[in-house]
Amino acid sequence: AAALPVARAKDVHFAPAVNEPCPADFQPLAWRIWDTNAGRSVYLIADHRLEKEEFMPVPQSIQKAVECSDIAFFPLACSTNLEGGLGHYPLHCQNFSIDDPQDSLALRLSPKEIKDLQEALIDLADNAVEECREAAEKLRAGVQWLTSTDFRMNLKNIHEEALHVLDATACRVDKHHEKAASAEGGGFEGWLREEFGTAKPILGINDVKEACDFYQKSTVDEDRAMAARMTRKFGSPRFRTTVAYQYTRMAHAIRCGNFTELHQMDTLMHAKILSKKNDKMFKAVQIAVQRKKKRNLLFVLPIAHFLDHSWTTGIVTRLREAGYNIVRLGQNDLVCNRSTWKHPGARDVGHCLLPTRTRQPKSCNNFMKVMQDKLKGNPYYGSLKQDHCAECYNSEMSCTCNVTWTNLDEFRRICTSTVVDRTRGQLLWLDLTRNPGSHRSGKYLSEKKVLKEGLECHAVSCDIELLEEAARRDWYKHDPDISLTDVKLYVVDTPGWWFLGWEVLAVLLLLLLAALLYFLCPARRRKRFVQLVPIPEPEAFEPKFEPKQLEEPAMPTRASPLIAFPCARSPARRHSELCFPASAPS
Repeated sequence: AAALPVARAKDVHFAPAVNEPCPADFQPLAWRIWDTNAGRSVYLIADHRLEKEEFMPVPQSIQKAVECSDIAFFPLACSTNLEGGLGHYPLHCQNFSIDDPQDSLALRLSPKEIKDLQEALIDLADNAVEECREAAEKLRAGVQWLTSTDFRMNLKNIHEEALHVLDATACRVDKHHEKAASAEGGGFEGWLREEFGTAKPILGINDVKEACDFYQKSTVDEDRAMAARMTRKFGSPRFRTTVAYQYTRMAHAIRCGNFTELHQMDTLMHAKILSKKNDKMFKAVQIAVQRKKKRNLLFVLPIAHFLDHSWTTGIVTRLREAGYNIVRLGQNDLVCNRSTWKHPGARDVGHCLLPTRTRQPKSCNNFMKVMQDKLKGNPYYGSLKQDHCAECYNSEMSCTCNVTWTNLDEFRRICTSTVVDRTRGQLLWLDLTRNPGSHRSGKYLSEKKVLKEGLECHAVSCDIELLEEAARRDWYKHDPDISLTDVKLYVVDTPGWWFLGWEVLAVLLLLLLAALLYFLCPARRRKRFVQLVPIPEPEAFEPKFEPKQLEEPAMPTRASPLIAFPCARSPARRHSELCFPASAPS
């Protein structure tokens, strides 16, 4: 990379004391909805990244709200540390999608635009606050790669990392990021998760993919406009010192519930971006309140969703306008009973990465549990996998490989004969594609397609597309080097009677038994005669009856068709009477 200029002067940062006291009558950023019909409460708490020393001691009303709630809703169901349930999933969100032909800033911005942006970012790194020196060095190292087409980090992530070097609070919290589910590594949100505990369920409002798409889905024109703004602002000493000061003031304003001061800092809280989701947050609260009618609920949302602006209204205002009885809590005015309800949450059942608004049918989930017990220690139930794809895995170019399987019969039998909630199983092939649509070469960047890489058994009631999406997200979770994935599930060709399923086989067996009984059992003797009569032409068909005596029927000729018409058994008819068809056949 070309040599970069060094900042000519250092900014002077002024910050208030961390433990600056709040006014005696301050109100914390917490609200309560009292549902008189159900006799329960819904609590809302505003969140921002605060260091433990900045929000302690926590007001009694917030402690009681956490203590009395049965279910908690956070923006994401699980914390973002490596052990929090998301794994490596967030890593692939930092880069442009590899199927985009312009998947790096060097392919999106002109050389001059990149050079100007580099100079501004170096100025910012040189003038980082003292607590953020480590983050500043990381930013400086990344800036030098902006001219390379191999550097694929998207601009929104670079913007976030750049502002980070001016936020002393965030830098102090990040030193303990591996403890993101606690007060040390997760700040105020970490304390809330830790205090809520693991016995009660924590659920998510946002889908992790939506957050990922926000960073990855940007056009070239949007990136060029954003790069120009970053160049102008980050190169300005006034902007840098003002932002650094506001970050420290923000911690005090949030701790003391100062809405007036927070409105002046909406840029730092990404208010315009987050407020676009106010409709979704409002609907999520409404739906949860309607569905969980017997439970006390706790919602923890970013502070930006609570602020009213000229372009949007915050969630508290929306709830009040919708008729909810919502009031702001004081410091010590909440009286409620401690929750004793216990139920597994999203992390407990492995649902951290699943879409938030779609679920598999109950029969699908129950079938999975039964099959997991059956396949313990033997995932393919004796089926043998022959993987000869090592050459493709290590290839620098795009390739396709087909895995072969043998001894499928027993696994197929176990899968298709298992019935849970009146739903049988089906065997599915799993195809994996690494970096689909990639225009790059290299072992980890080229497209690699492996056909029939896996073999899975699921209930026929399962949503196949949802299974595929879950498999994609799980791949991101466990592979830190993956950029883009594609997963396909399709039914295994299953010759054999067991493919029809036990319900169909049972019906066929009953029909076969009924047919055998019909043909093998002797018919009872019937007191009737079957007469063979000729069928005359339609125009000559004029049966004549005499009141006393019937004429003997004419014997049929060889040309006449012989059709039997037995008489109905009735005491009013003699068995010597003739029975004629209702109409002459054509």
